[in-house]
Amino acid sequence: MNSRVVVRVNAVVILTLGTALAVPLTLSWLYGDGSWPSFLFPGAAMILLGAAGMMATQTPSSRSIGYVSNRDVYLSVTLVWILAAVLGGTPFLVEGTFVSPLDSTFEAMSGFTTTGATLLSEIEAETPSILFWRSMTQWLGGIGIVVLFVAVAPAIGFGAARLLGAESWG
Repeated sequence: MNSRVVVRVNAVVILTLGTALAVPLTLSWLYGDGSWPSFLFPGAAMILLGAAGMMATQTPSSRSIGYVSNRDVYLSVTLVWILAAVLGGTPFLVEGTFVSPLDSTFEAMSGFTTTGATLLSEIEAETPSILFWRSMTQWLGGIGIVVLFVAVAPAIGFGAARLLGAESWG
């Protein structure tokens, strides 16, 4: 197994999620809804973690990371989905929208999978920036395959075709 591939793919996703949290953070500041810590602290942690993962897997001179097996691809995709749900649910947890990590993870996973399921009984009671993050998870889920392919393909070279095959049906 090429753990460098797995770490690099997941680092790209973590970095992307951390960067995406800047949008609802800005919205929170503009609206003055007080939700900014829910995006600032998790976003900063994700950016640092993703950057550390990228730096740790950086290859010295070549662009290719090496041989990518099917096992690497399937493990990468599985971990990306788990990490996206857990990390994407962090703003809900920090904000206090949900007190259970399982509930916040469910809400993020329903967004990233674009199922539309929710545990919120009164959606209108949430702050605009939390509602925007909820909507943004759905948008990111809708373009997730394209973003994942474009962001990861240059890093893993030939294995990108197998990564796309693992993400698509049929």
